[in-house]
Order: sequence, then structure tokens, then C-alpha cells
Amino acid sequence: MADEGMILFHCRLRPRRISLFRFLLEGYDGLATLSTESAALGLVACRTPVARGREAAALLGCLCRRGILSSYLREGSGHGG
Repeated sequence: MADEGMILFHCRLRPRRISLFRFLLEGYDGLATLSTESAALGLVACRTPVARGREAAALLGCLCRRGILSSYLREGSGHGG
């Protein structure tokens, strides 16, 4: 469950791209924090402040279109790429 005031996105990507994804997120100061759920399966979680939720979703959508992420899902909403 997401923390109060935070949005949680579950993301899937190729395991070898986790470091690239972390690097890209760090370029957006304070946008999100990344936690690896399963490195072997390429499952990660991103937590972002509610105030930056749209920005985070837009970035995740762009990364899906570019093939960096395979998919993402916003916890509790059923929306994602």
C-alpha cells in the first residue's frame, strides 16, 4: 500500500535496464524513489508525491513508448501502460 500523500507505481522492465531507469528517475529531482522488488524478474516500485503524480505518470508512459519499461501500473487505480 502507498504511504499517505504518496502514489505507488509498479513497473516491469528488463532486469539489465533497472540501473538505467534509476538513473533517469534521479534526473528528475524529487520526482520518485525507486525500490527493486525482484531484480531477476525486472519488477520495481516507484513512489512519488501526490503533487507530482501526473508528471511521474507522463514520464512512465514515455518510457513505455520508448521501450525502457515494459509496463507500469498505478496501485489502486488499474491505470498504467
